[in-house]
Amino acid sequence: MATMATAAINSVPHGSNLLEAAAEIYDMYANGGTDREHVLTSIEGYHHDGEWNGDARELAHYIRHPGAAGLENETAVVDDLARHFSTPYNPHGEAMGHPETFALIGYAPVNDNIPGRDNWSPSVVFAVQRLHTTGDYRNDRYALYSPYDGAFLYENFNQLAYAISNTPLNEPDTPNPVHAYTSYYAMQNVLQHPMAEERLGDIGGSYGMPALPTLRPQSSGGAAPPMAMPSLTPPRADLPPPPDFDQPGPSGYQPRPRDDLKRSADTEGERQPMALYRPSIVTPAELKKLGRFSAEQTPLGKVNLDLHNFDVATNPSVIDGAGYLGTFRKLETAQQNPALVDAKNGYVYAVAPTPNMVDVNASLSANARNPDTGEVAAMGRIDYTQIRGWQKMENGKLGKFTANPDYRWDVYDQTRTAGAQPQLSRFAADNPAWSDSAHRPFATTQTHNDTTTYVPTQEPNLTQATFYNHALEKIGYLNDQQAKGQDYRGPVELIAHNGAYGTLQANVHTPAGQLFSPNGPGNTDVTVTNRAADVGGYHTFRMGDDGRFHTKVLGEDEVLRVGSDGFLNLDYAPKDPQNRNGVFRYQDNRLVHEEDHKVLTYSNAGYAYVSDHDYDSSYSQWKLTGSSNKSYAPPKSIYSYHDNSAGSARTQYEFDKDPDLALPTGATHFVTSLPGGPSTYEDTGSFIRNATQDQQQERANWLNRNNAALLFKDGFYLTATGEHTLEVRNLQGNTIKTVQTDAASQNDASGIKSDYSISDRTWSRLQSEQDRRKKFEELSKTAYAAQ
Repeated sequence: MATMATAAINSVPHGSNLLEAAAEIYDMYANGGTDREHVLTSIEGYHHDGEWNGDARELAHYIRHPGAAGLENETAVVDDLARHFSTPYNPHGEAMGHPETFALIGYAPVNDNIPGRDNWSPSVVFAVQRLHTTGDYRNDRYALYSPYDGAFLYENFNQLAYAISNTPLNEPDTPNPVHAYTSYYAMQNVLQHPMAEERLGDIGGSYGMPALPTLRPQSSGGAAPPMAMPSLTPPRADLPPPPDFDQPGPSGYQPRPRDDLKRSADTEGERQPMALYRPSIVTPAELKKLGRFSAEQTPLGKVNLDLHNFDVATNPSVIDGAGYLGTFRKLETAQQNPALVDAKNGYVYAVAPTPNMVDVNASLSANARNPDTGEVAAMGRIDYTQIRGWQKMENGKLGKFTANPDYRWDVYDQTRTAGAQPQLSRFAADNPAWSDSAHRPFATTQTHNDTTTYVPTQEPNLTQATFYNHALEKIGYLNDQQAKGQDYRGPVELIAHNGAYGTLQANVHTPAGQLFSPNGPGNTDVTVTNRAADVGGYHTFRMGDDGRFHTKVLGEDEVLRVGSDGFLNLDYAPKDPQNRNGVFRYQDNRLVHEEDHKVLTYSNAGYAYVSDHDYDSSYSQWKLTGSSNKSYAPPKSIYSYHDNSAGSARTQYEFDKDPDLALPTGATHFVTSLPGGPSTYEDTGSFIRNATQDQQQERANWLNRNNAALLFKDGFYLTATGEHTLEVRNLQGNTIKTVQTDAASQNDASGIKSDYSISDRTWSRLQSEQDRRKKFEELSKTAYAAQ
């Protein structure tokens, strides 16, 4: 029934109101022939698209936005209509606002079992139009369209209210009560930011993102036909199988317990799940051809997390819309999606987390509707190579898991979601949700006629665009690192002196008659050997996140260890997380043993050992390579870090992987310099000592206005925690010094001492990101000024 109401309002531009539009549709249907075929095709298109995607309800030149959900009686529905039709929609605190024109009123049975959604049934949807014949909503005329009874015209709001009030939500003794929900369409009648009409996928040029294909003509009654999209991470023919990939079973799986090194210390919850789940009727073959699930055709002005959450909550078959693609933490939630259940046949895709995916509940806080769905929404895109695999659903039952042969584990085993991103909420200006602690840093307040409104600190279209670009920039960075052979986690061979002498090989000596494989220094050794002459032993290893070289021996994971005599052997990894035996750091083509800082080398007899005096020997030079003879550098392990002034070893390890993990609450990015200041500061102390009180206040204003934190190379950053308050914190978030900019000048930096420096590689990455962000924002402001 939502289909008919949507079709009706989309026909209004061809008539003057819902009454005439409904009559036009009826006449076309009654005429038969091609007219009837057009009407049926149009309605079928709306039904098909609307079953999965909330964007099927969009209307050109109008702003669709949430109304209310869970309205329990007719009076509540009338009150909601009165509130919206009497007041222009004010999304960004504009002086005028956008007059409300259309409303959709949906009626659906209450379902307390939201995660499973077993008993959910489609809603009945009515459409209401205010005709704007007068400025007073009470005396204005209204049209109402009912999918059962047709269209009606009312001379004032009271007549409309009477009609709605006499359509009871719940009869006495109703076994399954019905609630109502509303959504509205406001005229797009004010000056728009020039980015508002740009497609989400078109705004990344200064970030180096591939451009979208030209949009094809829209088919009658439906969305634009799908088209192949460029990928940031195209499939790699030379990519070996994923290391230690646990395939899910036929009934789903729980992510295996990850060791401490693979977990993020994220207080918002798990940001790196093994997989998130997405229902779809798109086949894997079709998806591979398209390149990805995409919402990048969405104009920036319509990218709206709050609206997306409203669509998913009020119509549980919908998973996409308002610029976002739905995934869920629980397999059961995806499996029981009503549209997938209705189709009977389809797929549930296991999707790796990426930084363009946001935790809907954590982002909207207490304002999230139906939080039990556990949705993690992907802004813009889910790449085909991001998908771990899929399970086919036939007749309502899931089959076995099929691994995606094109899954880019080298990139997506490292990525995680963006977690909570409250700045993306896009609440209306009069929504008190802006006042909670999570959202307050991203809006300023205005009071007019005793009414408080909230104005976003950054232009909302720019907020969406910079988040999306930065998220894709992270994926692109990892892809580039893999192309260069950096931070490689795949299988490698350790070639001594660039292949001149041989390959490192672990040898297992199994006594005659013994069925199991022994390990340890008494039963194994490690040598450098010519593989052409000796094909036995274990030549292939992978560097784990623990900094050790792992291999499989009869299906069991073992690592290279260093014995008490300094020679290498093959054994199980130590259980003590503080034990650094077998942990190596790769630098200058040498492998340095972290436990004693000795270098890996080998004797004239070919036995590998660690030495404290052979660093410059050619026997101590190693090339890590694969089947393509390409050189690789493994990632740094946590054991390469030590607790210091910047914070714990864990903090530094995570910061080098993703600097955003160290951001304070209310900041969306780090900057390494500020406008009007030096390109970089020598250290935090020099900033504190040399900045005047006025300069300190200017810095606080700029950081507040841009939701940024100023990072120094010595591992401290400056964050504005109030209008007149600056805090110096280390990467772990500990406050080192507080500066009150409205008090006497505070230039004492004696308590700020550092024994840490951000690596040149991470620092260069941060500076490049800032340059691209600055260029992008300047282009946006220039376009806006010229409009």
